[in-house]
Amino acid sequence: MHGNSENPEMLENLTYENIDILDHREPQVTYQGAIAFMVGDSNLVRDVKFDNIRVEDFRWGQLVHMRVEYNPKYNTSAGRGIENVYVKDLSYNGKNADLSVIADLDADHAIKDVTFENLRVNGRLIADSTGKPRWYLASDGVPMFVNEHVKNLRFLTTEGAAAL
Repeated sequence: MHGNSENPEMLENLTYENIDILDHREPQVTYQGAIAFMVGDSNLVRDVKFDNIRVEDFRWGQLVHMRVEYNPKYNTSAGRGIENVYVKDLSYNGKNADLSVIADLDADHAIKDVTFENLRVNGRLIADSTGKPRWYLASDGVPMFVNEHVKNLRFLTTEGAAAL
């Protein structure tokens, strides 16, 4: 997300519902993602909800890409962060998705409180509580790279979400 580093902006209280994504073709790896935020220029993204999103197999890209970045080619400063993103009933059916990414710069430019409820990849429910070996991360089932600074990333079933 481009903005004005001298007067930082905030994208907040956004809702995306009942969407069919039929194709995605993006050759630039750092700008891929059917569900994507690439936050720079001292911007902050928070309080975003995705609900009932269906993604068909696409030609080239990633399912999810959330990143706080500083790319000097396009930004004058790093993004401030991504907070409180809730993704409910996201499904992807296909074989062309590259590795998804959720990554921030450091603890001061963080991604926190991202929840996936009923994420399904090729019909398989991705959740922290499903019978995976304990040494696997739920994100491995997407597959998704999550860096070490991301805080409170959860993959829930409806039952798990109701228990919160």
